[in-house]
Amino acid sequence: MTRSNPPPHIRLTPEIRKNRALADVLDKLAFDMFLLWKRTGGSTDSIEEGEQVQTSTNSRVSRNAARINSLELKEFEIIPTTVSLTAEEFQIIVCKNVSEITITLDPDALEGDEVHIKRRGGSVIVAGSIDGFTNKTINVLNYSMHLVFDGADWSEI
Repeated sequence: MTRSNPPPHIRLTPEIRKNRALADVLDKLAFDMFLLWKRTGGSTDSIEEGEQVQTSTNSRVSRNAARINSLELKEFEIIPTTVSLTAEEFQIIVCKNVSEITITLDPDALEGDEVHIKRRGGSVIVAGSIDGFTNKTINVLNYSMHLVFDGADWSEI
């Protein structure tokens, strides 16, 4: 029997993610597909199977399997920036600025939206309602914020 590692992953577009009900149904479907795959002999442990040769492709497969195993079914877009911008849902923003910039949190965010902001350069102001504060500043080099929107406010996780 040939095993696939991991099973195909459903990638949801940002437009579909905005329709929370549809996104939730598709996320549930993807999770059910993963459970079915596991119950029919699928494995996410390439070391245990001992059949895979370590290549860059297998490394990518292992990372994808780990993401599915952790039930992280969201697709994040990585955005490097040196200038101020407005964050959108499911982004990882890597700030490589020299002078201070502002990352404005999505004013039209939906409950469950997430954003990661990493400071790699100068100071970063994160504008939006975060844990009851109007703005927060990332003053520490290489510090990152993981933010989740609860429908009314962003929470730093």
